[in-house]
Amino acid sequence: MYQHVAGYHTDDHADDLCYEPLLTAMLGKERLASQPTISRFNEKATIATAKSLEKVNELLQGRIYAIEPRDQLVMDLDSSGFAAYGDQHGANYNHHYQQKGFHPLFCFDGLTGDCLRAELRAGNVYTSRQVVRFIGPVLARYETWAPGALIVLRGDSGFAVPELFDLVETKGHKYAIRLKANARL
Repeated sequence: MYQHVAGYHTDDHADDLCYEPLLTAMLGKERLASQPTISRFNEKATIATAKSLEKVNELLQGRIYAIEPRDQLVMDLDSSGFAAYGDQHGANYNHHYQQKGFHPLFCFDGLTGDCLRAELRAGNVYTSRQVVRFIGPVLARYETWAPGALIVLRGDSGFAVPELFDLVETKGHKYAIRLKANARL
């Protein structure tokens, strides 16, 4: 199931990717999970499964930072519209994306492109909904791994909320978040 952590979430590609050299070498295996195995895994996955995969991702990130610490980090906050087909729980119409689906929240390392955290959300939530709860643990984790590092948070105008500004400023970090055009500006 390491293909999930590495971003190989489409089980159709699993038969080709089960021999992916980097993952097989890192894990000391000749072969990773096949397409039928990943399909069975996806069918049985629960919230607990998602949390355990998130923990594996955090552990791998921690190991990378232990090997190669950095003195600066750019965290990119983003959200996206994922279309849903059928009657999936949480799939709702999103006016911005003009589709029924989900509106997940992401945090990427702006220097490496690594996904630091992701969270699936209902399709009809606003971009900044619960962003402080989402980003707080990521900031805390990197403050521990890279004490004294320059941490900069970037985001589009959907994340321009006072609670996020307060969190980042209180922790002594920097941010660049776009503001929507308005009469005051």
